[in-house]
Amino acid sequence: MDRELRMQLLRAAARDRSFLKAAGRDLRPTDFPEVEEQVIATAALSFYDTYEEPVGALLRDRVDDTITRWNRKLSGDTRSKTKDVLKTIYGSKMEMVSVKALEDRVHQLRKTSFFDQATEDFITLQEKGELTSAFFEDLVEKAQRELGGSGVTATDYLTEADLLRRVERRA
Repeated sequence: MDRELRMQLLRAAARDRSFLKAAGRDLRPTDFPEVEEQVIATAALSFYDTYEEPVGALLRDRVDDTITRWNRKLSGDTRSKTKDVLKTIYGSKMEMVSVKALEDRVHQLRKTSFFDQATEDFITLQEKGELTSAFFEDLVEKAQRELGGSGVTATDYLTEADLLRRVERRA
């Protein structure tokens, strides 16, 4: 994932409610390679998990709290890089990107990383001679949990009330 995409994702995670609703569960701090970006992603996503709202202007404060909670002694260089990333996110120099495009990209990245990991696990178990049907059962369950949408929705269109509503709607 290139730096520009990471900055756009951090910006959306900090500011955009619809992005967080659609892709927030697929975005993880570990998706970001830089420690500074992980700190910011952790602050933004944990705020959303708690309040179901984007962190917005409180991001700088939440980043400081996150660093304190991690009990890490971050170097001055890392702290200054974190401030630079925050300036980039909140600065007006970034071009606007479609939130839907970012959501789709996050879903695509999550799917790709899931399949890469599943393939690696499959090959490893095959080489060890430990490949079983239980692996495939677990894989399907994990795929449904991680890659599935909001779940399966079943509708019975043949109940009398639903049928009458459909007839009225189509008339």
